[in-house]
Amino acid sequence: MKMRMPWFIIFLALMASIFGAEKAFAWNPILDIQQNLIWTLGEEAQLGTAYKIGGSGPVAIGQRGDSAMLGIFDYRFLKFSYGAISNPQDGSKIGDGLKTGLMLNYFLGWFKSPQTPAMQMLNNINIGPTVSIPLLTDPHPLKYPSVWIEANYEFSGMPSTGK
Repeated sequence: MKMRMPWFIIFLALMASIFGAEKAFAWNPILDIQQNLIWTLGEEAQLGTAYKIGGSGPVAIGQRGDSAMLGIFDYRFLKFSYGAISNPQDGSKIGDGLKTGLMLNYFLGWFKSPQTPAMQMLNNINIGPTVSIPLLTDPHPLKYPSVWIEANYEFSGMPSTGK
């Protein structure tokens, strides 16, 4: 006799463990995500420069690319974005990318001194790695994944708060 996976029991056990984790620890991961995750989809655009640090494909390691990203969500000091990297020589698209970046304004907020105008400009800098895959330009997109390090400046309707 063949046994089936008891999916309903697994689901109930998972929900019970999440509920238990909420009550057992001082740090509540579910409440923390609820309070600190900010959806920015459609509110932010980021322009910047990317340098290839690894991977395969037609672009050499160390080559520069221009990037345009759209914010998806912020969680504490991390910003998650999606966008495209293009070749600065001819404007051709190199690949799409998912980016996890560090927002400098989160760390600049630790200091008690008032921010100078130069520091205020740094508030919207987003630095981090991007994994690019040519989803729309190649029939075999997973054949040429690349890793880039990017620095983008965030343009949005209001200044980023870092929270």
